[in-house]
Amino acid sequence: MRQEETQAEAARVFRAAIVAGALIAVGVCIASWLHRDLTTNDFERFDDLRLTYAFFVLFTAASAGYVGLVEQPRAAGRRRVLLALIAFALPLLASFPVGSRDVFAYAFYPKMWAEYGANPYLRPPSSVAGDPWFPMLQAWWRDHTTAYGPLFTMQARAVYAVAGRSLAAVVAAHKLLNLPLLLLSGWLLVQLRREITGNSDDKNENRTLELWLWCPLVLFESLGSGHNDLAMTILLQAAVLIWMRGRWFAAGALLAASFWYKLYSAVFLPVWLIWWMRRSGRATIGQIGGALAAALVVSALAVLPFRAELGPIIAGLRQHDVARLVFPNEMPPLVWLLFRLLLATGILESESGLSVFAALRLGAFVIGLLWLIVRRGTQIYSASLFVEDCFWSLALFVSVVPTVLYPWHLLALCPLALAVGGRFYERTAALITVVGLLSYFLTFVWAVVLCGLIVGMLAVMRRTPA
Repeated sequence: MRQEETQAEAARVFRAAIVAGALIAVGVCIASWLHRDLTTNDFERFDDLRLTYAFFVLFTAASAGYVGLVEQPRAAGRRRVLLALIAFALPLLASFPVGSRDVFAYAFYPKMWAEYGANPYLRPPSSVAGDPWFPMLQAWWRDHTTAYGPLFTMQARAVYAVAGRSLAAVVAAHKLLNLPLLLLSGWLLVQLRREITGNSDDKNENRTLELWLWCPLVLFESLGSGHNDLAMTILLQAAVLIWMRGRWFAAGALLAASFWYKLYSAVFLPVWLIWWMRRSGRATIGQIGGALAAALVVSALAVLPFRAELGPIIAGLRQHDVARLVFPNEMPPLVWLLFRLLLATGILESESGLSVFAALRLGAFVIGLLWLIVRRGTQIYSASLFVEDCFWSLALFVSVVPTVLYPWHLLALCPLALAVGGRFYERTAALITVVGLLSYFLTFVWAVVLCGLIVGMLAVMRRTPA
């Protein structure tokens, strides 16, 4: 009888969570269209603080709901998870991309390429400023060439070709494409859990799927804003999964594809190589050779459409302004502390200040990677340890290397954490979600401080006798 009551209570909790989540998504959709000028309709340019407050309340409610979901010991059934996803997805797909208007750049760059013959790697959108879509671009994008890999550029060109000449249709297509990608990512996550646990457990898999498909950060950035980081995440998930299954050729191809989609997946290589040697011993060299051959084939295919101007394109990507942006309000907390320290000591104001800043960040990343490798000692390979180190290598990168960190850059961390499983990594995924959502209003530094204070207060309350 008690078990039936517990199950009934859990069902009521999930029904309430689904209704609340759907209402929050509807609220986000309505609020996203309330700004009078769509060319400045994003969080950074609201001229009506009531809109900012409204989104802050909605995101705080979504964050609290997700933390409650993580702390809920039971999982919803697979069917309920998918039905709830539809209830969350429809309003977000219909919303205006207020978190970031990057998706308008996704639409504009292929239009430059297709209609004006302007290579987006060599010419900025301002070179065709007379185009009617140009006013929808955020100011930074207008004078900068694309910073995305060629695979995404070709994907954006295909979306443009299919969606036609309507800006609304192209933006909607980018957002809608993320819905099947989200489902594919969920399927890959379940496969990763099976590889790690060594068995199929519907209850645990449903919980993992629920925490991924109901994650408000993932839903908002993919279906609400149309960001391409979800596709990047899928390529990384697939590469990790295929590598664990011993298909070295395909793993190399997928990792190379992820690199040519968005360039930061190279941070996985040190951890991969170390675990490869631990797993395969003498066979490692041959396996790496096969993976490298596959990676070279994918790389050649990725750059083939741009072969005529490949040299200037690569030089432009290496020196792109996106790698040298310094926005104190958008820095990861550790980078912000380093920035303030160098600023206070006057080092940053010297001629070599920015070079010192970059060297210290890169040095911290290298030291962190070495620690990740050394701490394992002589441990034998396990799927769980491998995925853990993939997670921490990416977490280390986003913590100390970029000078500009945006919420959507955190998407790839969440499935890796959920794949490892366990209370610690589930709560870590929840913390990443809350920090990412609140950073829109508080910056990453203050979002981390606020979350740290709340976690600390809860820890003290739990240890204090009643």
